[in-house]
Parts: sequence; structure tokens; C-alpha cells
Amino acid sequence: MAQVLNGIGCISIYTFGPQYMEQSLSKGTSGIYIGVFSASWYIGTGIGYILGGQLLNLYVDFDLEQVEIPAAGPSDPRWLGAWWVGFPAATCLAWLLVLPIAAFPRELPGTAKVRASKVSEAHVSVAEASDLRSSVKSFLPTLLLLAKTPTIVFSTVTATALYFILSAQGTFGPKFVENQFGMTPSQ
Repeated sequence: MAQVLNGIGCISIYTFGPQYMEQSLSKGTSGIYIGVFSASWYIGTGIGYILGGQLLNLYVDFDLEQVEIPAAGPSDPRWLGAWWVGFPAATCLAWLLVLPIAAFPRELPGTAKVRASKVSEAHVSVAEASDLRSSVKSFLPTLLLLAKTPTIVFSTVTATALYFILSAQGTFGPKFVENQFGMTPSQ
């Protein structure tokens, strides 16, 4: 349940945040703000691993009174760390960030001026784009136009490779470190 709420809270931050910045800031500064936004995402993931490792020093049912906690502590094979505590905490933090973002106006003052000064960077000409109707029949031609756009293709390939590597590292990295260096999950 906490993971679902965490996902709901993060949807607006990671989906609408960069789009809002791109539309509201000038071309010269929007990249910096989106870069700081993306960097904070990765730094937050690292902090999450560190805090999650510390939570493994707490027994999984630390909030219950009638639970027999293994006497040897985290070195006992029966020990199970409090892995679940980070999810409700991250959900609360995400909702604390969503509420101020939701209070932003639809457009910041000066957004119309910034939007008017931006030049279209698409590789598709206006004549080709105007021929496409918004219907099911125009889906494949639109998809082919996007597939011929180098910026879209290389951005998609780069993002796919990046998320593939990060997913594998996030899933198997901690276990690899534990086995390779003889560490416990909380170290």
C-alpha cells in the first residue's frame, strides 16, 4: 500500500515538474534547473540506500511489544531488518513535495513571453505535421515521423540504456557488495 501511495505522490513530481520548468523558464536556464532536478533524483536514491541500510539494524517488528527479538542482533540468521519503514517515510515526503507543487498557478508570470521567444526545435516541417489527423489512422505515420527524428531516437536509446543499467545495479548491486566483501545488509 505504501508503494502505491509513493508512486501516486511521485507521478506529479517526475512527470509534470520538468515540463513545468521547461515551459516557464527561458531556453538558457531551463536546462540548468532540469539538470539540478535530475541530479537530486539520483542523490536521493543514494541517500535512500544509506538510510535503508541503517533501518536494517532495527528488527522488522520493532513496533510490536510481544515479539521475540533474536539476542545476537543483526548477525543472527533469524534477524530480519525493518525494510518496510522507508516506504511510508518516502510516501509522506513525496506528498509534502506534491502539495506545494499543486498550489502553483497554471502558468507563472512571464511564461507567455518565454513561450513566444522559443523557436520550434522539431525536425518535422509544419506542412508535414499539418497533414496528420488526430485519429487512429494517423498513429502509424506519426510513429514513423518520430522514428525518423534523430533526437527522439537517440534520447530513447540513451534513456533505455541508462534505466536498464540503473535497474540492474539497484536490484543486484547491494547483494553483490554483500557477497563480494562479506558485509551484512546494514553495513
